[in-house]
Amino acid sequence: SNLRIVAVDFQHQAMAVRLLCLAAAVAGAATTRLQGQISIPSGGKFSGKSYMSSTRLILDGGVHEALPSADGSFEIDGVSEGAHSLQVAHPELKFEPVFVETTSRRDGTLQVNAFQQDIQHGKQAKLKYPLSLSPTDTVSYFEAREEFNILSVLYKNPMMLMMVFMGGMMFLLPKLQPDPETLKQLQQPQASEEAPARRKAK
Repeated sequence: SNLRIVAVDFQHQAMAVRLLCLAAAVAGAATTRLQGQISIPSGGKFSGKSYMSSTRLILDGGVHEALPSADGSFEIDGVSEGAHSLQVAHPELKFEPVFVETTSRRDGTLQVNAFQQDIQHGKQAKLKYPLSLSPTDTVSYFEAREEFNILSVLYKNPMMLMMVFMGGMMFLLPKLQPDPETLKQLQQPQASEEAPARRKAK
């Protein structure tokens, strides 16, 4: 029984040593600071509002978050080595995501490289660092109402097109029939020509 107790204690101590080594490795892992500037144009569709106070930077889906200063500069500390995704969140502005890649240098520090990010194809064109981010568009929560077009309604609904055709025929057919007075005038010369022909035949 004493041997079992000693063995259990030894296992606990070994596990504790492993946890301490893991904690030390995590604590000693190199990290870096992500820096950049958010620039919002003052004219065009972006004019008339102060957007910076509602802007938030999100790294890796919320692992790190930061708020820009009044002039748009920002810093995110504790960025570890590897690939990261940076997003600028704003309720009214649209920013393109950024692919951030940190690699280790010979001196143990981390180098930061940033690229345009595509959801399907990953990193694209390389960006300057420190980052300079600007909105690409404003966010629209309402779809523009389509203008009414009678032709599109007719093309999409064959029954409506047939009804319009029948209505047009009913309107045009009476006009194609000759007027009664005109018909009488046309019949009179024909009757006068037929009368002598009958007399000769008799």
